[in-house]
Amino acid sequence: MGFWARLLKGGKREESGAQLDNFVEDICWPKVHYEEIPGTLDLGWYYSKNKDEFQMAKIAERDRATHLYVIGATGTGKTKFLEFLIQQDIEKGNGFGVIDPHGDLIEDIKGFLACYHHYYQDEEVATRVVLIDPTDPNFTVTFNPLEKLPGVSVAEQTSELVTAFRKIWSDSWGVRMEDLMRNSLIALGEAGFTLAELPHFFTGRDFRERVLSRVGHAIAQQYFRRFDALTDRGQVTWIEPVMNKINAFLSDDRIRQMFCSPRSSFNLRDIMDHKRILLVKLDKGRLKDSADLLGSLLMAKIQVAAFSRSEVPQHKRTPFYLYVDEFQNFASESFAILLSEARKYGLSLIMAHQTLSQIPTELRSLILGNTGIQVYFRVNREEAQLLAREAFEYSGYEVKTVHYLRPIFWTLGEEWEHHIEELQNLPPRICYAKHKIEGGIIPLQTVEIEPPWEILEMAEDEYHEYLRSLRFGEKYLVSRKELAALPEQRLARESKLEKPARGEVPALAIEEKAERHLPPEVDTKGESRHRNLQNLIKRVAEEKGYQAVTEEPTPDGLGRVDVSLERDGKRIACEVCITSPDEQELSNIEKCLVAGYDTVISCAPQKRTLSKIRAAISRKLKPSEKAKVLFLQLDELFSLLEMEATAEARREGRAGKEQAEAPIATTEELWQERVWHALRHLDDRSVLNQSPLARLAYIQRLAEGKFRGSILVRGLALREALIGCIDRIITEANTEPGLETTCHFLRLVKEGKTSPQ
Repeated sequence: MGFWARLLKGGKREESGAQLDNFVEDICWPKVHYEEIPGTLDLGWYYSKNKDEFQMAKIAERDRATHLYVIGATGTGKTKFLEFLIQQDIEKGNGFGVIDPHGDLIEDIKGFLACYHHYYQDEEVATRVVLIDPTDPNFTVTFNPLEKLPGVSVAEQTSELVTAFRKIWSDSWGVRMEDLMRNSLIALGEAGFTLAELPHFFTGRDFRERVLSRVGHAIAQQYFRRFDALTDRGQVTWIEPVMNKINAFLSDDRIRQMFCSPRSSFNLRDIMDHKRILLVKLDKGRLKDSADLLGSLLMAKIQVAAFSRSEVPQHKRTPFYLYVDEFQNFASESFAILLSEARKYGLSLIMAHQTLSQIPTELRSLILGNTGIQVYFRVNREEAQLLAREAFEYSGYEVKTVHYLRPIFWTLGEEWEHHIEELQNLPPRICYAKHKIEGGIIPLQTVEIEPPWEILEMAEDEYHEYLRSLRFGEKYLVSRKELAALPEQRLARESKLEKPARGEVPALAIEEKAERHLPPEVDTKGESRHRNLQNLIKRVAEEKGYQAVTEEPTPDGLGRVDVSLERDGKRIACEVCITSPDEQELSNIEKCLVAGYDTVISCAPQKRTLSKIRAAISRKLKPSEKAKVLFLQLDELFSLLEMEATAEARREGRAGKEQAEAPIATTEELWQERVWHALRHLDDRSVLNQSPLARLAYIQRLAEGKFRGSILVRGLALREALIGCIDRIITEANTEPGLETTCHFLRLVKEGKTSPQ
């Protein structure tokens, strides 16, 4: 039987409005039963049918470690429910934090603190508070998310911050942006700089050199050596997407001034360990999109601070309760880790939002499965169908009505629909609370909380004046006038740093190692695998005499080529394949063909990846396009570049002599000579050491260097056959007119009756 049937004792649902008024009036009287039980947290009133009275529902404080989840449409009473819990934390002296994307909740909490200060004469309550309010025109806290925390590595801290940026900038996030942000934040963090100096770090080469001279992180040093080797145009291409985003964020003076100091005016670890109160007022109506990024950065830093308590024995980790309203705005990919691991470090989450559709399916399943206390206010039908399965147990023995002393039960379908309607039609301030640890679900009426000015017996104007006089968190605030001059002072001070002499290797520079064309582990920690492969191909090609450019724009300006190679007027496009879908790889190849490249090479480090791409793409290309496309692994590509360079040098050396002596040959003779020459080189040790596809690429290049027009197309069409399978070569060659002698020659080679030597 549902909540209203129990509460109204079978009365008609149409009469619920009037009876609810009486119900609310009744429970506000002292006649309701209330019992103070140490070590518990009050949730709200529930009706005990056995005792015919309203009692206070409670949970054990220790159960809060399993997290509390609140969902309900706007205006249903979620905020007042949170306020009641927060009020109890204030009275008990618990440490807690509140992240509020609207601001009203923070103002109400300040009122509760004012009441506590007034009645208990607690002069320290205001000093326990750290108030982060970017909309305050005169004062603000300073916050440097790059500031080092004891016991936390730079890589660990940066990883959480990058995750926060990825969540907010997901619409334009990519591998290059992540690589740039990760290494930039590592460099600035190690050197003791701030997020506000990120644009200057990108655009000022001298400043970047001074910063990097303080950095000992090998990967970051290596990354920016490659970055500085780019042309100005290439650097702009790399940094432009990040600059657009970060400048939009820092263009707001209220935000930029928060980030301009190298030292934060508050310590999140200290707040947790010493039971302080963190209030974060993110007025999204005034801060717009900056509110989400600021909240995400704070959440990332809170997670890092909580996990840094690992060195403290578990029984000494002071509980800290974090309330996050509209948490989906700040829940990055690492939120799943926070949800499953936070309780071990004394951090308990209280999360509230409006609909399940606001969060990804994976995160939704994790929340519903890993939160011990769940509270459901009114939701729409789609949400109710999902939550009813989570909240209720279906027995088939719920009594629908009693007819002539005989109970009539709901069918399973009717019971299911009944619970869905219950969640759909809950009035304001009525909810269901489910305790997933001990089991059971009960309907609750949230507790009515008087406005602070009524508690203090003040007029509203007098109350607001009193509230302003308290100056919550004043010891952590800095004047905005002081912060406005800070960037100029810091730049002047940093300009006096000793600049490394030209050509001098900074301290802790990376030791150069012998170069390998195909390192077994190209996915270096902290680096983009795709970018690493691009740079590797570029470096090897330049050694072989090619002009190589990464991310070369196409003539139409609508795309970029991963690596563009050019030598002696011949242009080669290399597209690196890692995990992109087949459609994207096809688009990349077509883009290069349209751009007029003589050859397009689709390159992948894994043979399986390459085979999959070749099978998917070859069917969609025209024969004339297939003739220009190669699918090679890395070692095959490098062998091709080596052999091409060698062959080109030899051709140039004997070009005059060949032109003078070469007789006019028939197509049959030319083709047989090419195949014989290819087989001869396949027996050469240096070629045999290469993979079959590398040999194939070499053969193709030999053919391409001799033949033009239809003969070239014919040679390229047979490239798959020239891997070493003579039977297949014969089969393919038999389809070409005028190649009978070649087939006979190959049969003799196969039977051992002649030698390619």
